[in-house]
Formats: sequence, C-alpha cells, structure tokens
Amino acid sequence: MKDKELLGRVKGKFHHYLSRFSGDFNRPDWKFLVQMCFGVLESGEVKLSKIAQGLGEGISMKKTTERLARHLGRGGFWGEILDGLLRVQRRALRGCRYLIFDISDIQKIYAKQMEGLATVHDGSASSESKASLGLGYWLANVIGVSADGARIVPAYRIVSCTVWMLK
Repeated sequence: MKDKELLGRVKGKFHHYLSRFSGDFNRPDWKFLVQMCFGVLESGEVKLSKIAQGLGEGISMKKTTERLARHLGRGGFWGEILDGLLRVQRRALRGCRYLIFDISDIQKIYAKQMEGLATVHDGSASSESKASLGLGYWLANVIGVSADGARIVPAYRIVSCTVWMLK
C-alpha cells in the first residue's frame, strides 16, 4: 500500500473521530483543530512553520503560520479542547474501573532560557547517586483502565510549559 493511500485512510478515520467534537466549537475553531491535526500528520512535525507547510494552502506560509499562531494563543482555548475531549471520552471512561494519575517530569539538563522551565526532581538518576534537582517540565497524565486491563483510555495529559504558555 502506498504511503499517500495509507495517509488518506488514516485521515479519514481521524476526521471521523474529530467529527464528534464539531458541536463544541465554532466554525473557525473547528477548522483550526482539523488543520492542526492533519498538519501534524502530514508534516510529521510539531513546529508551526512545518505544520503550515504540510497543509499546503494556496496562501503564503507566513499568513498560514500567523493564523495558526493566533488560534493557539487565544485564551481559554485549551480548556475548551479539554472539555470536548472529556465529553467525547465520557462513555469510555465510565467503563473503566481504575483511573491512574501519574505525575512525572522531564529534566532539560542543558536548557537555560526555555520558556516555562521549573525546578524538577530527576527520579531517573541511578540509585547509587542522589537524585538531583534541575530545570525541566512537570507532566501530569490520567488514564482509565478496565478491570481486566484490556482497555486503556487516555483522559488527560498536560506539560507545565503548555499551561504556562496558554494562560
């Protein structure tokens, strides 16, 4: 099967999944969500300029990037996306017996001026040496798991940098 054909099938299935969110957003926000998701799929990148390039619109890449950045910077948009996601996953989460909450971190050893850096505890250091404090990002993950462990439903994931930047 050709890559383009496979990508088309994945896009179709993903668009069907995203259509469950369509009632939660106005038309420009809905279009933005779909384009961001497909832009990441098409480009394989999370950089805004690469996503804009992957969309291949008939307007300048600068204008596309500015539009995407404007939507990302809108206050409260992250909360609307999370509310929509939880609404869509509500039925699947009701079938889960356990909710697992995991607080973790990513340490950025060489980072000095990245936005949103916080002091984190490096728990992955070897047991022989003391775990150290350093700069990095906090992570929070919540997943639902069925009683037999056969079904895992992602419910929530956030990185401290994301919260700081989208406030």
